[in-house]
Amino acid sequence: MKKSHFIWNMFGTIIASCLSSILLLIVVRINGVEIAGIFSIAFATSVILNAVGDFGIRILQVTDIKQQYTFGEYMALRIIVVFVMIVLGIIFIIVSHYDIDKAYILFFLILFRAVDNFSESYQAQFQLSNRLDLAGKTLIIRNSISCVAFFLVDILTHNIIISTLALFITNLILLGLLDYRWKKHFVKDKIHFTKEKCIEILKEALPVCISTILALYLTNAVKYAIDLVGNNEMQTYYNIIYLPAFTINLLSTCIMKPILKLLAESFEQGDMKKLVTLILKVILLTFGATIVIILICMTIGIPILEYIFGLKLDNYRNEFVILLVSGFFYSVSILLFYALSTIRKQKWTIYVYMCVSVLAYFLTKIFVRELQMTGAALGNITINCLLVVALGILFIIFIKKRRRIST
Repeated sequence: MKKSHFIWNMFGTIIASCLSSILLLIVVRINGVEIAGIFSIAFATSVILNAVGDFGIRILQVTDIKQQYTFGEYMALRIIVVFVMIVLGIIFIIVSHYDIDKAYILFFLILFRAVDNFSESYQAQFQLSNRLDLAGKTLIIRNSISCVAFFLVDILTHNIIISTLALFITNLILLGLLDYRWKKHFVKDKIHFTKEKCIEILKEALPVCISTILALYLTNAVKYAIDLVGNNEMQTYYNIIYLPAFTINLLSTCIMKPILKLLAESFEQGDMKKLVTLILKVILLTFGATIVIILICMTIGIPILEYIFGLKLDNYRNEFVILLVSGFFYSVSILLFYALSTIRKQKWTIYVYMCVSVLAYFLTKIFVRELQMTGAALGNITINCLLVVALGILFIIFIKKRRRIST
């Protein structure tokens, strides 16, 4: 992998991952804390539904070294699952009895995510063609311009619904101008629906999809607990002090996505030592970054957030540090999930995420109800620690088993 390709992808991932934070900042400043709380929980829900549209297809596509399936077959399944995602989103809105404003915000965010899902298939193809830089460039351009469109419309109209619609439309237009046009240089086969192939990919991808949905629920479990037993103002404050922890997750993601192909190649070659070494290197890099970020944030983190958002946050210093540490454990859990998917043991991750999700549903509500913001932070770190322990045990078991078979 060329250094420039890695850098482009890194910046693209950073821009895409920071989008929610930037949009939250815009909404807080223009529309107020109350509306920001509504927007943040709608955005979190769209992220969870996004896992249905993603369906784990990119992980399978990038790690499909033997090219068992074509781009057209992957894209055919993508169209089906994105349609299902939109339908599920509409059902969720109806069942949740959202008011008209909250319903429109969530619906347009779901459509925005649908565009991202199609882009994921194109980005996977760029990565397979050793052009990871194009994946980064499209992320930078689409997310930056979409964010600017959201900001301009919101500052002109002060209407969050119209602004979210502008976010979706801009993203859709840029998908056609960038991803679709660039794809033509690397793959010529067209989308074609083959029942047998779709079912085969579906079977492989389903465990990844279910685990991803549950993983995203766990990431946002505290937010849903706040939505149930807290209030919109508390929701906004929690999302703000969580941002630096999200930075840790972001850094690890920048490293993880590019090495997916390397992990797959190591596994196909039976080189378990190389695979484990790559994973340990990412964990060590993430740990080092976490230490640096904690040291910086403990001194200037709160004042910077207060200046940016215009809100008083000094009372939440302890919760701030807890969430930073939790960010490290979350990053390790996602890395272990990717590793288990690479060695095609993704179905086992479902059991882990199901068990932790059940615990999280009850624990987070109790934590938030009894301890308010402190409970929210403690609930977050408890969930992530449980995931790391459970997924780590699974990974060690399967790696040892693989080594014995090889021997």
